[in-house]
Amino acid sequence: SEHLTYVDVLEQVPSALPPPEHLIEMVNRIKPRYYSIASSQSVCPKSIQLDVVVNQWKSASGKIHTGLCSGYLETLDVGSLITCMIQPAILPVPDLDRPAVLVGLGTGVAPMRALIQERMHLSKLGKKVGPTVLYYGCRNKDSEFLHEEEFSEYVQRGLVLKVAFSHEQNPEFVHNKLTEDPFFLKDLLLTHKGTFCLCGPSGDVPKLIRDGLKTAFMKTGMTAIDSEAALVDMDNQHRYHIEVW
Repeated sequence: SEHLTYVDVLEQVPSALPPPEHLIEMVNRIKPRYYSIASSQSVCPKSIQLDVVVNQWKSASGKIHTGLCSGYLETLDVGSLITCMIQPAILPVPDLDRPAVLVGLGTGVAPMRALIQERMHLSKLGKKVGPTVLYYGCRNKDSEFLHEEEFSEYVQRGLVLKVAFSHEQNPEFVHNKLTEDPFFLKDLLLTHKGTFCLCGPSGDVPKLIRDGLKTAFMKTGMTAIDSEAALVDMDNQHRYHIEVW
């Protein structure tokens, strides 16, 4: 569909010349854009790191539009000052000594990277840290595999990394990846009471991921009813969390 900004309308109707003070009254305030912090405060105590994709799309007329905030951030020079605020996190921090099964889709990997950084940092300090698993879904390996080198280093230190590329020659999807590890996931999440966290787009994604997890449980011999009950128990015990946009 066509996406019109106030500037587009004024350009299309040159006879419309509202006084600036009236225009300011008509135009809505720009809503804040929320980004999940992608770094651990323990590892980066004096900085905040974000994973941001520059949002661009083509309208019906063929005009290219760029996301207001992501496009603005792209134009900034290093050292530029911006206005920002810190909000409480939506995803909780999983218990350190229990398993954490994390699913990050696209830039939804940001809070997962922060959690993994924290767990790897504390493990290096000698703290007891439960198994950490990341299922990471993105479109292309070359252009969208964020933090590839860092995650590869963490794999050497115990991170279990499962990656699915949806736009490669042989496309893979995270919800299918989950079904490939039935006994592994049952052991971490049900036997050892681990925490499951998902961050990614809304729409069908949360249901696909939940169904993938349910299918994995069923592959271990659990019935569909028992598998669904196990997921409900995780919800009630605050061990199943999602953050979607």
